[in-house]
Amino acid sequence: MNIRSYCLEALIKVDKDKAFSNLVVKEYLDKYSFSSEDKGYFTNVVYGVITHKKYLNFLLSKYVKRPHKQQYWLKNLLMMSTYEIYFLSTPHFAITSEAVNIAKKRGGGAKGSFVNGVLRSIIRDKGKVIIPTDDNIKYLSLKYSLEEWMIEEFEGIFTDSTELEEFCASLNNKLPLTLRVNTLKTTKEELTQTLTKMGVEANDSPFVKDAVVLQKHVPVKTLKPLLDEGLCVVQDQGSILVAEILDPRPDPDERVLDMCAAPGGKSTHMAQLMDNKGMITSCDIHEHKLKLIEDLALRLGVSNIEAKKIDGTHAQEIFEKEYFDKILLDAPCSGLGVITNKPDIKWNKSIEDISEIAKIQKKLINNAATLLKPNGVLVYSTCTVTKQENEDIIASFLKENDKFRLDTQRRLYPHRNNCHGFYIAKLIREGE
Repeated sequence: MNIRSYCLEALIKVDKDKAFSNLVVKEYLDKYSFSSEDKGYFTNVVYGVITHKKYLNFLLSKYVKRPHKQQYWLKNLLMMSTYEIYFLSTPHFAITSEAVNIAKKRGGGAKGSFVNGVLRSIIRDKGKVIIPTDDNIKYLSLKYSLEEWMIEEFEGIFTDSTELEEFCASLNNKLPLTLRVNTLKTTKEELTQTLTKMGVEANDSPFVKDAVVLQKHVPVKTLKPLLDEGLCVVQDQGSILVAEILDPRPDPDERVLDMCAAPGGKSTHMAQLMDNKGMITSCDIHEHKLKLIEDLALRLGVSNIEAKKIDGTHAQEIFEKEYFDKILLDAPCSGLGVITNKPDIKWNKSIEDISEIAKIQKKLINNAATLLKPNGVLVYSTCTVTKQENEDIIASFLKENDKFRLDTQRRLYPHRNNCHGFYIAKLIREGE
């Protein structure tokens, strides 16, 4: 099979089997010996089609009746070809020729002629198909391939229509890779020098301490030697800021709880801030994810983490009351802030999910409150942007827990901060 056939198979798997695109992409890249060029093309096309699915269906609907109802192979072949026509610089004759050949093999000559006719029409009309602008919600939904309920949520955050569109657009753009420097093994200056020798340009993060932001796209495999040595870890700037705001102390008596810890990025960051002193209890509900935490800790030279299989909604039944000095609750959420890395979120989340997730978040933060010492610090964070999962959770919590006060509240957005969407709230329990 040529590379387009592999793209099609992967897209069918994501579409038909409801598989996660990142897992499918990894599976194919690990399984097949693609050239570097083919790897880039494969990743671009698979993620690109999923990212722009709604817009591609809108374009196809001008030429195909109910395109989303076509056979899995046919609708995905048309979408990936349309994606190439609109978003890549591939010669149009090559796109059409390859698509027709695939269609003939899968559906015979009639399907080949059908695909040829549709793609020729799309090429002829490129740039002429206009999205109606009379309804801004529908317009943004189609242009940036987001569900309408998501646009409505974002509209409640960004009252300025220009910034609203900037934010929607940013969810479809790749963010620069950020490396958190492991100060247990090296310094930011030493890591930057090493990267420079490798031909990788990196600048200091503008708002987190132990991080560098790569200035150009670099395949993660290029950084593998540094990652394997534990000199750094790939971590978003927003995720890094969470541990910095919690600010655990390098004190042998410091006790920290990470309630939802896997895969361990924030736990290991806290460990380096604590200089491997004190104790971090890192919890996750899934047994297999504990190994991710342990493996990362081992690679980074972290020795003060104890990983435990614990459901955070029942943490108060496991730990002694008022046991921890600091607690990090990086709560499960809708993930709307990380759509740029996980485009499947666009299509597998609903507005109903938000309310159900918020119930879990409320239970988690209330359980956390019982485990925190007087004068202790509780940081609540999510990688989403909805008020229901963020400010509303904190407001409700403070209303029901008068011993706590809000110290810090931060929001981060890709179009403003060049990182994932994050919410971080630092709460202080008053002394008694």
